[in-house]
Amino acid sequence: KQYKLGTIVKYENYFIVAFSKFDDRNRAYLKMDDYVSCLLHLWDECDRQYNGESITMPLLGSGITRFRCHKNITDQELLEMILWTFELSSIRFRYQSKLRIVLTDDSLKNINLYEIKRIFKSKGE
Repeated sequence: KQYKLGTIVKYENYFIVAFSKFDDRNRAYLKMDDYVSCLLHLWDECDRQYNGESITMPLLGSGITRFRCHKNITDQELLEMILWTFELSSIRFRYQSKLRIVLTDDSLKNINLYEIKRIFKSKGE
């Protein structure tokens, strides 16, 4: 069964997100515009299914994701894109949702949280 990127499907106590496309060798991949579209659709789905509850998620794309056309996307850039798209979408959220992003120790070493705070502090994050 195929789902639009960013679609959320409930499975027992979890929400699973459609996150990648597959090539002819059945390898998952994403283009950067797919990633951004996926995130924007994900936030709409969260608004629909979470009803204002807090959202907890991993740093999407930081693992084995194959990004086409972007060989060196950093965890810092992924986090910034997640936060920017959430900020854009939160304008449309019916309820004020909180977002928590779970970072691995390795990801945390590659992210400048002071920079994240600087960028998003003025935006109310």
